[in-house]
Amino acid sequence: MDSPRPAVDRQWYIAQRWQEFEGEGGANLLRVIAVGSFYIIHLVNHLQAAPLAGAAAAAAAESQQRFHLAVTALAVAWTMVAVAVMGCL
Repeated sequence: MDSPRPAVDRQWYIAQRWQEFEGEGGANLLRVIAVGSFYIIHLVNHLQAAPLAGAAAAAAAESQQRFHLAVTALAVAWTMVAVAVMGCL
């Protein structure tokens, strides 16, 4: 005599998978919000940085610009990964 147990197990498995997908979506949304907030803080600091005077000003400005570009590239890459994960979900 066949029992209905396998059908119930399958329904629980499907329900658990949907919950996992919803959890991943929430974590991904939190990830995008975190990247955005960190980048906004970086932009505020970058735009409010006082220009330096003297001989070291050019080297410091170039170093600061390279750092800003690296942070921007990292934020864009991290956001694109989050968009790819969202697309896969």
